[in-house]
Amino acid sequence: MAQADRLGWRQSLARSVVRLSGGRIVRRLHADETGATAVEFGIIALPFFAILFGIIETGMVFLAGLVLDNATTQASREIFTGQAQTQNLTKEQFKEKICANVLALLDCANGVIIDVQSSLTEIPKLTSPKDADGNFTATGDTWDPGVKNSYVVVRALYQYPILISGIGPIDFRLDDLAGGKRLLVSTIVFRNEPYAAPSQAQ
Repeated sequence: MAQADRLGWRQSLARSVVRLSGGRIVRRLHADETGATAVEFGIIALPFFAILFGIIETGMVFLAGLVLDNATTQASREIFTGQAQTQNLTKEQFKEKICANVLALLDCANGVIIDVQSSLTEIPKLTSPKDADGNFTATGDTWDPGVKNSYVVVRALYQYPILISGIGPIDFRLDDLAGGKRLLVSTIVFRNEPYAAPSQAQ
């Protein structure tokens, strides 16, 4: 009987020690914050950098659009004042004048497409440069700077490649063309000045 009592006492003591030790271990694990920063950074790093680079790329797209607008406006002045017509400027030469004012943001020589239309009676009507599936369809075959008093529409188009698209659950997208590109369009509408033709200027 005494031996059974001693055995029961030892078992009870052992269970108490285990409970005490287990509680301490749990408390220590709960209080241990080693590596918490790394875990938290791992959770937020991907969305953070995705949003950061998305903001940067959005800024680059808007800057590229502004640069294209400015270059198209500057070059179009030669049509507006009649210099392009009196000098028999070709479409390729006009494109070179646009590219001269474009920064390295755009591959102007290989990427910019020029579309120039004119009419003596009304502003020319433009067609969409892409189809319903987002495929780029503009060819840039039209080069008609018009004559004096003509209504002219100058359009420069560029397919800007997008690197980051579809950020997380918000599905933030910059591309609107097939192939992950965004269409940049610069359109200038004006009426040519009543400039003097070469024969009149002599």
